[in-house]
Formats: sequence, structure tokens, C-alpha cells
Amino acid sequence: MKKILYVFLLLLVMTGITACEKEKRTSADKESGIIEAAPEENAETEFELTQAGKTFLEKMCFYLPDFENTAELKEDFWFGFIFSTYTGMHSGMDDTVEIVEVERKDLGFTESVVKVSREAVMEYGRLALGVELPVYEPAFEDMQEGQTSFFFEDGYYYIGTSDYGDIRFEFKDCTVSANAAVAVTYDSYVAGDTESFSTIYFELTAADNANGFTVLSKHTAVQE
Repeated sequence: MKKILYVFLLLLVMTGITACEKEKRTSADKESGIIEAAPEENAETEFELTQAGKTFLEKMCFYLPDFENTAELKEDFWFGFIFSTYTGMHSGMDDTVEIVEVERKDLGFTESVVKVSREAVMEYGRLALGVELPVYEPAFEDMQEGQTSFFFEDGYYYIGTSDYGDIRFEFKDCTVSANAAVAVTYDSYVAGDTESFSTIYFELTAADNANGFTVLSKHTAVQE
């Protein structure tokens, strides 16, 4: 009896785990019937990390601060996420933003900043995290003297432009569990260096959006 139970559990786990990479299904294959639709009972356990999903997560290596779960996101998280997402954008990079000039008397010059609507930020937050952006409206007057711009005014965020530095990220691994929880890792490198200096761990869950997932947590482990 125990042997039968062990075999049953093994089969259950094997059928619950699906590969992160699948061969590309062409419309011709689908129309010809070569590729059949997956049974409905397996829909909840299937997950595919597409190349577009990998590209999005590579951006999240830059944009998302580390966090344990989406239920505990505070203002410092939203500052880091919004600032990091938009500070590197320049003219023509994204049709949801525009570049404007802000008078900075404390800096002694006019600063170029990214102007993006709260609605666009909310939509991006839903895509990345599956949650709603809270009321977060830091005022211009509350900025520390000399800091790069980050403030909210009349429905728009204003974020000073900067660059991300010479850091690159490479996809390392994707593991899917039987309940469709997903662990994805990336290694990070300084440009020109072949030794990874940190590993970024994402926990994902399948979602009905453009990526097919949202991020549940992110953790960065710096190499000793």
C-alpha cells in the first residue's frame, strides 16, 4: 500500500511541474491541429516564461527594490520603484512620458525631468505587482535640498533623469512548482567583468496579463 502511495505522489508531482521554456507554437500548427490545447484541469499548473517575460524581469532587476510580499509595501518601496523605473528614460523612449524642465533654485539650474501620469504608473504597478498604487504624492517642497527631482503635482509624477550605471543581468534559472508558484533567478555583472557579484531571486505567480505573471517578492544576494 505504501509503495502504491509513493508512486501516486511521484506521478502527481511530475504532472504538476511544467517547463519554463516551451517551443514556440505557430498559428499554422494550431490551425492544422498538430498542437492541441492543454486540458482545462491542467490550466492552473501551467506556466511559461517567455522571452518577453525574461526581458521584463531583467528590467525589474533594476526597477524593483527588494521586498518580502506585496501586502507590506511602504512609501520607501514606491519611491524606489517609481524613481528607478522612470529616471533612465529619455525623449522618445516611452510614449507614456514626456521630458520637461523644472526650475531648481537650490541647484542653480533648470533640471530635465520625466513627467508621467499617476494613471500610467498605476497601470505599470498592476502589471509588475498585481496591486494598486496607494495614495503617494510627495510634494516638491518636501524634497531634500540638492536631491534629484521626485515629486507629484496635478496628477503627474516628476522624476529627474539619470543613468543606471554599467551593470548587466543575465537569466540563470526558472523553477515551477506544482501549484504554479515560480522561482526565477538572475546573475548580475559589472560591465566587462565575467564574475557575477550578486544573484537576484524573484518569486512569481501566474496572472492574466501581458507578461503572464506578477512578482510576489524579490531578494538580492550579494556574492561574498
